[in-house]
This record gives sequence, C-alpha cells and structure tokens, in this order.
Amino acid sequence: MSFATLERMLDQSKQYDQDKQDIVAGARELQFVGGCLQYPTPKSQPQPLTEAFFAAVEQNNLIFNTPPEIATHKPTNGVTDLAFSQWRSRMGPMLLGDKGTLARKDWEALRRERPEEFATIANWLHHRYSTRRGARGIQLRLYKHEVRAFLTDRYAALDNTQLLESLVAIRDYDDSFNPRIVRSSVTPDELYVKVLIPTPDDDGQYAIGVYIANGECGDRSVKIAPFVQRNSCDNSTIVQHDQAIRFAHTINNRANLANLRVNMFNLLPMAGEARDQMLEAELIALPKFSDIIAGMSKSQKWDDKFTKQVYMGSENDHTKAGLINGVSYAAQHAYEGQSQRIEEMEFFAGTLLKANAQQLERYA
Repeated sequence: MSFATLERMLDQSKQYDQDKQDIVAGARELQFVGGCLQYPTPKSQPQPLTEAFFAAVEQNNLIFNTPPEIATHKPTNGVTDLAFSQWRSRMGPMLLGDKGTLARKDWEALRRERPEEFATIANWLHHRYSTRRGARGIQLRLYKHEVRAFLTDRYAALDNTQLLESLVAIRDYDDSFNPRIVRSSVTPDELYVKVLIPTPDDDGQYAIGVYIANGECGDRSVKIAPFVQRNSCDNSTIVQHDQAIRFAHTINNRANLANLRVNMFNLLPMAGEARDQMLEAELIALPKFSDIIAGMSKSQKWDDKFTKQVYMGSENDHTKAGLINGVSYAAQHAYEGQSQRIEEMEFFAGTLLKANAQQLERYA
C-alpha cells in the first residue's frame, strides 16, 4: 500500500470524529434513568437530585422508582461494555473501599433485569463520588451518542486523527521519507498502523518498520514498536523490545507527538536486529515441529481454526522461521477484521523470535 493509504485513513478518522463528543461533568450531574445514562447539556444549568433523596437512600429507605427525567439532561444511546466496566471501577470504591470494584455479572444483571432499581443505586453512587472526590469530574466519551468511555476529567485525549496527522506531517516535512503502509486500520475507537521504512540493507525477503497503535477509550496507551514484514505474504512479527515506546494519554501528549518521528527512527536498528534474527531462524530446525504446535495450541488455548492456520502458514517449513511465519499468518487469517487479536498474536510471534530452540521444544 502506498502512503496515500494513510491519507485515506485520516479522512476516515475525521469522518468518525464528526459523530464524537466529549462531556465533562460532575458525577452527581450524571443520572441513570432506568438503564439509560443522561448527561447535562452544555448550555444549561444541571439540576441534580435533591439531598432529601440521597438522605433517604443513606438510611436504606430505598424507594425503587425512576427519578423524573430532567429537561436539562440529554439521554445517551447506551453504554458500551468497556464504559460500563470503567463505571464499575470508578464507583466500586464508593461501596467497597479504595480497591473495591463492583462485580461485573451482578451489576450487569441488575442493569438489564431491574433497571429502575439499578438507576436509584447508581445515582446514589454518583452522589457519593462527588462528595468524596470533591471537584474531580467525570469525562464521558461518546460516539453516535453511545457512551464508549467513562473516565476521569484528568484523562488527556490523544486521538487517532492527531496521530495520523502527525504521520502525514512527517512525510510532508521530509521528501526522502517514502514509507509503505501495510495491513493498517482505523475504527472510531482504535488505530493500528504499520509503517515500512526503506533502508539500504533491505534484502527483498524481509522489510522493517515501526508499528503504531492507539486507543481513544482509556483502555489502551500509545504503542510504538519495531516489526519485521515478510514481503512474500505480508506476515508481520512485532517485537516487544526493551526500547519499544509506550506512553499514556497525559498532558505530555503534545511533546509525544513532536517526538514521533525521532522515536520511529530510533526503533529502526531494533527492527533491523529482528530481521537478522528472522534470517537466522530459517536455519534453526525444529524436529518436533508438529508436537510444538500441538503443545503451543493447548498452552495458548488456540481453537482448531487458528491451529490449522498455523500449520498452513508454516508452509511445511519445520524451522523456527516456519513456526513464526505460521503464527503471524494465522493471526491475519483466523482473526481477519479483529485488529486487537491480530496485534496480540503478532506480538506473540515476536516472543517466539526471541526464544531459542530449547525453549520452543518445551511446548512439545
């Protein structure tokens, strides 16, 4: 794929952005009505539930009815599983102490089966959160009016569009920078980009580059890691190198973006080392090849589909390189369209690259 692919991804990301919205509000200003979360509209003064209501809840005089809908609040179109998990982790300490979290199964059942009772308890927890955490607010990240993230107001967004714009700016700054983009994708929440960078040492069999990933919902930091690409079939092996870069979404976002080009090129020597290791792996025979895959399948809890794809991707090459290529091939074909699962397995292929033959034979 040419660099134009990245520009198309940028256009797609900007289209997603049109349906996104961030809301920052005090926890007590967020109200569940039944199973639906409502937030204050930006141009109105929110009207939180009365102190008398919360006093009754504190005294266990629980009247399980839905609080009246307030005109200054706007309903969402639902809450994603991730956002509800984040809500549980934020509200858990209000009931169970600093390290407490609300059990997923019980609270999901309560929200689904008894939404009125859930709303009463949830709104009481919002009130306690505001009382205990003071001015600290909540940041809701919405896509098409669905809550996709439930974060604190200290979360500093570093969004997919910003990263893509930075990559395009790097190209525009340096005409000699002519990378290829392979097997990359952007969704409303996540970004996965593989940037192949030409080097004088390219041998035609393997190319090297950097892998960049991001998430917008508070569950993923920015990753920048070296990777090796097999040119004949686009199999990728991502290396979890000690110098790989990972940074959270913080107030340092602007500096991290400014250093993106430097960080990318600093990782190229590690990618070059990985390419040399792949060439060496072609010479390392694995006599117990089938037993290794069978044991690895059991240990990693692969399903039959993935395991068969590993055998297919190895191309009957019973070497360390064949095993690595089999895993990276299976990642692309067994999990097509599931970018996060593909990432996990390509990182796993990177761990196999670091392992020696004796360590691999332990799976047999």
